[in-house]
Amino acid sequence: MLCGAFLADVNATFFALPVSLFPAINAERFGGNPRTLGLFTTAIGVGGLVSAVFAGPLKHMRPARPGHAGVRRGMGRRLRAVRGSRRPCG
Repeated sequence: MLCGAFLADVNATFFALPVSLFPAINAERFGGNPRTLGLFTTAIGVGGLVSAVFAGPLKHMRPARPGHAGVRRGMGRRLRAVRGSRRPCG
């Protein structure tokens, strides 16, 4: 079960964080605006900061089935990435 949770999380991280595609996505969807590209890269740091802020208070909460929670979190990440990539521009 633990190995499956790790595999699901690694898959979600690999497919949901395509940093190398940020310039291409920016050029195609936002006209190559450098400000938007900066926001793409800044969002990673902001997400890390938000995670760090909530990591302390939330570490005392224990889900009933931690493996299932990790798999659901990973699946949610992948679904959000796919949904965001199929959104029409404009």
